[in-house]
Parts: sequence; structure tokens; C-alpha cells
Amino acid sequence: MRVEVKDPAGQPVSDAKVEVGAGMTGMSAPKAVARPTKDRGAYDANINFGMAGTWTLDVTATPPKAQPASAKFQIEAR
Repeated sequence: MRVEVKDPAGQPVSDAKVEVGAGMTGMSAPKAVARPTKDRGAYDANINFGMAGTWTLDVTATPPKAQPASAKFQIEAR
């Protein structure tokens, strides 16, 4: 999966530590550390969804010298 990280002004953040966790009722996957891509502000993470269904992704980005920011998303794995 690809995650784009932007600052409050909408500018890409290229030097953040980005982690992605995935979970569903009764299931979870270990957090994945996302790798920066050649696209400024984009990070790729490999997530192994153990089964089809609705998963909640918890993304945390920590830029240098800044507080972490988190967001949750729901996706449907098939």
C-alpha cells in the first residue's frame, strides 16, 4: 500500500518515520514500517491481510522534530 504524508499546508513530507498497522475484529497484522519512495512524500508498506473482510488501517507519521500524527482508514480486502 502507498501512503502520502503532507504537512498542514499540503506540502509533501519526505523525511518522516511512517508505520502502518492493520487490524480487524479477532485479527491483526504486525505494524509495518513504510519505506520512502522516489515520489516526494510517498511511502510504501507491505501489509499481509490474513483474510478477506473489512480491515482498519492505523497510519502514524512522525516527522523529525515534530509530534506524531495518526489517521485511521477502513478498507475492504478481497
